[in-house]
Amino acid sequence: MSSSGIPEDLRWLLQPQSIAIVGASDDFGKISGMPLKYLRRHGYPGAIFPVNPKYHEVAGIRCYPSLNEVPNPIDLALITLGVQGVLPVLEACARKQVRSAVVVASGFGEVGGVGAELQGEISRLAATTGLRVLGPNCQGFVNVHDKVAASFTAAMEAEPLVAGTVALVTQSGALGGCLLNVARERRMGLSYWVSTGNEADLSAVDVLQFFLRDPRTKVVAAYLEGIKQGDRFVSLADEALTVGKPLIVLKVGSSQAGRRAALSHTGALTGSRTAYEALCKGRGIIGVEDLDEVLDTVALLAAGRPFQGGGLGIITSSGGAGVLLADQCEALQIPLAEFTASTEKRLRSILPAFGSATNPVDTTAQILTQPSLLKSCLEVVLADPGVGALAILLTMVTGGAAAEAAEAILEASMLTDKPVVVGWMAGEVVRDAVLTLQAHAIPVFATPLRLAKALRRLWRYGHVRERLLREIPPRNPLHDDRCRQASRLLVGLKRPLAEHESAVILALYNLPVARQRLVISPEEAVRAAEEIGFPVALKVQSPQILHKSDVGALCLNLAGPEAVRAAYQEILEAARSSHPQAEIQGVLVQEMLRG
Repeated sequence: MSSSGIPEDLRWLLQPQSIAIVGASDDFGKISGMPLKYLRRHGYPGAIFPVNPKYHEVAGIRCYPSLNEVPNPIDLALITLGVQGVLPVLEACARKQVRSAVVVASGFGEVGGVGAELQGEISRLAATTGLRVLGPNCQGFVNVHDKVAASFTAAMEAEPLVAGTVALVTQSGALGGCLLNVARERRMGLSYWVSTGNEADLSAVDVLQFFLRDPRTKVVAAYLEGIKQGDRFVSLADEALTVGKPLIVLKVGSSQAGRRAALSHTGALTGSRTAYEALCKGRGIIGVEDLDEVLDTVALLAAGRPFQGGGLGIITSSGGAGVLLADQCEALQIPLAEFTASTEKRLRSILPAFGSATNPVDTTAQILTQPSLLKSCLEVVLADPGVGALAILLTMVTGGAAAEAAEAILEASMLTDKPVVVGWMAGEVVRDAVLTLQAHAIPVFATPLRLAKALRRLWRYGHVRERLLREIPPRNPLHDDRCRQASRLLVGLKRPLAEHESAVILALYNLPVARQRLVISPEEAVRAAEEIGFPVALKVQSPQILHKSDVGALCLNLAGPEAVRAAYQEILEAARSSHPQAEIQGVLVQEMLRG
């Protein structure tokens, strides 16, 4: 672990000072040639060592016949060979003490059979040698700040990315490349983009931990098909809340068809949608449903302006657009601001007689010929104490008026710490003005609904984070150790847990359970019931009797001592009659819960 708290083994991978490209080609149209092309195009400043026995040099750089003949230390080996050539190269990496590797080849765990066996070999090699491996079946990564384009994604064909504070991790390389490209088109400032693929060694959870501890990253977004190491993921969600780095997740694979597709795509087991949604709600994870929603939400949160108090103020060039956004805000439970009398009076003195000085403020098309009108309205509304955030809806404000509107919005935004967002429904004709705003971290949305949904997530995140920080107890190392012990117990267990055993496990994870006591006599049952409080339930406890009600080994709503004594005997007789060979651990006395 470095002094910054970032794991050193991931620093060698994501911040390499030297890169060997194994299987390098001078054909930049092939996957084996693209990484060298992109590293040079995007200005990688470190040492590059092409490795391929077919060449003496590649693109003017000396090429080595094998890794062993590279005379320098190597932080990262980028392996562009096919599936059969990967394992021997990883073994050579371990012998040469290469610190990390990226495997782009497909044909491993996602195809099963021999491919799955080879992926298992990669996992074992990484575990025994300390070599950290990203992939296989991935598209590599991009470190924007340090200009490391260690990838073959076609998103690197375009102009350089903008360095910023947003990190993206994706288990799908191709879809992740689309996400990266759209982020580039929006001029979104990125710190990292990482494709994890099949995760034979490094997982999305490992990468997320790196992001949360990286000082250059402030917002984290992930595309996930399956979540390995669920307990670590929960801990990371808590860490994200604590350090104030929003965690945005697009989780797929909720349908039966989606689960099958994920298994054949990266070999991911997608897990329960219900459990995932409960995790998001309980840990402040911001769940989204589509790629556009990922970037819409990221853009708003990356601006670093919380929506914690007050309501939403709306200024629009179209009364109809204002009504539409107001309706959507009400449906999404986003509160609209009530302007003070002073604010409305000042607005009436600025606006034309046919405009509206209430929220939403309608400037009308007058701003096309009177650009200062928008600037004045912005200043007045942002100064209102009841306004916690401001949305500006523009319709066909184009040409010179578009440039002036963008300038007015920029100036007003610089004078406040409130969130300022823009909905501009004019398409390509205002592209330059939109890019100007996006380059200054002002989110711009193509429709009022997308704007409203993003605002809802910003508003909810602020309130949920504040509540959860009060509710979630500090992490206790002893508690974590007990949880790990419980996990090991569950993995090694050869029989189902009895209910009282399950309750012990759940309690270790701070999950609430009904008050209960395991007893072995009628007298103990009565004492336990009196301590818990009537009415109570009695249930036989046996690993072999899973459906107690089917055999009469359960009694509910017992209201007094005599009822408890009688029920105790009835339950044991029913259990022994139906399952003579069962191991009877006792009878569970449990409080009755309703609702």
